[in-house]
Amino acid sequence: MSAGSYGRIYPWPIVDVMNTSPPFASSTQKARRVNTKAFLLAAGLILQSIHSFAQTGGTLEIEPYPSTVSEAVGSVRFVVQRVGDSSRTVTVDYATSDGTAKAGLDYAAASGTLIFGPGATRKTFRVIILDDGLTEPDETVNLTLSNPTGGAVLGPQKTAILTILDDERSGGLDSSFPSIGCDCFFYQLTTQADGKILVINLYGGLRRINTDGSWDSTFFVSVTRPTAMAVQPDGRILVVGQFTNINNISRPGIARLNADGSVDTTFDPGSGISPLTFQDSGDYGFNPDPWAFDSSVIALRLQTDGKILIGGGFTNVGGFGRQGLARLNPDGSVDLSFDPALEGDRSFDRLVSSLIVQPDGKLLVNGSFKKVSGVPRDGLARLNPDGSLDLSFQSVISRYPLKLLALQPDGKAVIYFEDKQFTGNGLLARLDSNGAMDSSFDTRVELVNDCCVNEC
Repeated sequence: MSAGSYGRIYPWPIVDVMNTSPPFASSTQKARRVNTKAFLLAAGLILQSIHSFAQTGGTLEIEPYPSTVSEAVGSVRFVVQRVGDSSRTVTVDYATSDGTAKAGLDYAAASGTLIFGPGATRKTFRVIILDDGLTEPDETVNLTLSNPTGGAVLGPQKTAILTILDDERSGGLDSSFPSIGCDCFFYQLTTQADGKILVINLYGGLRRINTDGSWDSTFFVSVTRPTAMAVQPDGRILVVGQFTNINNISRPGIARLNADGSVDTTFDPGSGISPLTFQDSGDYGFNPDPWAFDSSVIALRLQTDGKILIGGGFTNVGGFGRQGLARLNPDGSVDLSFDPALEGDRSFDRLVSSLIVQPDGKLLVNGSFKKVSGVPRDGLARLNPDGSLDLSFQSVISRYPLKLLALQPDGKAVIYFEDKQFTGNGLLARLDSNGAMDSSFDTRVELVNDCCVNEC
C-alpha cells in the first residue's frame, strides 16, 4: 500500500450490496468504504447480541417471608419474584419436600408451574398446614424452585425453609387466637380490664382487638403518629405522640380518651406540647430519625396518685417551659411543683426516651441529657418524687443509646444499650439499686437489630 493510504485492510466477509462506490473511485477508496460498512455492520451485530443477552427473562427467587408460622395458620402464601428483565414470558416450577415435617401429616404437598407473562414480576403459591393435635417439636418444610424457561435464571433464593411452630405444647401459639391481617406496624399493645387489646399502629390510628382475636369494629381512633399509651385504673386511655389533633379535636401531643374511644373533654392540656426542633451541629454528623426523635412525647407513665409523667423532645407544656420531662395533674394541667432541670450542650441533649416509676415514687429517667440540676448524669438518672436529683444513684453506662426496659421487684433495673462501636448490636444488662452494674447478670446476651426491643 502506498504512503498516505488508510492502513492495512483485513478481509471481511461482507458484500457491498448497496453498490454505492462510483465507477471512478480508486481501489483504496472502495476498500475504505467496504471496511467502514463492515465495521458498522459488525458493531450492529454486537449491539443486537448485547440487547438479546440483556433480555434474559429475569432472575426468579422465593421471597424470604414468611419463614415461621403457627401450626394453626391454615395455609401459607409464598411469593416468587422476578427481578431484572420482565419483557418475556417465562415459567418456573415449584415444589415442597419433607424436612422434619411429613407431607400428609403436617402439611399438604404442593407443586406446580408459575407462568410470568410480559411485565409480570410476582406470582404466588400456597402451602396448606395441617394441625395434627399432637405435642411435638417444631418442624420444617423445604421449598424449591426449578426448571426456569424463557431465558429466566434462578437467583440465590431458589430454596427456602418454612418452620411450623407446634401449638399444643406449653408456650406454643394459642390456636384459638387467629392471625390478624392488616396494613399495620404494631408499635405498642396494652390490655384493658375486659381483656380487649389496644394497639398503636404506626401507620396511623389506634385500634382495639376483641378477646377472640378479631378486630373491634366499634372502636377506631383517628390519630397520626401516636407513640405511647396507658390505660388508667378507671378505664380511660392516655395517648401521646406527634399529633396535633385526635378524632378531629385539637390536642397537640397528648389526649385522654374515654373507654369507647371518644375524646375526654375534661382532660385539657391547654396549648399542648411544643416539640423540640433538632439542629445538627455537625460535630459528629448527628442526624436523628424524625420518626423516633422529632416526637414531642415518646415516653408515658402513670403515678399511683393519678398524675401523669411524660418524656420526649419538647420545650414547652401547656404554656410552661419544660425541657424533655414534665408531670401533669389528672385534669391535664401542668404540675408546677415538678420541674427537673435536664441540661446539655445542644438542643437534642435534653431528650428523654424512657421512664420507669419505682414503687417508692422515685423515677428512673433515660435520655440524651448530660446533667441534671448541674450535676453530671450522662443520660441515666434517678429523680426523687419532687423532681430533684437522687444523688444515691449513679450509673457508669454511656448515655446514648440506652433504653430502660423493666424494674424488677427487688429494685434492680433491666436496661438495653448499644455497644460502644455502634455496630448495630445491643446488649442487655441489669443495674443494682444504686446504679452500679450487676455483675451476677450475664451481660454477654446479645440482641441484633434492636428495632423490636421495647419497654415492658
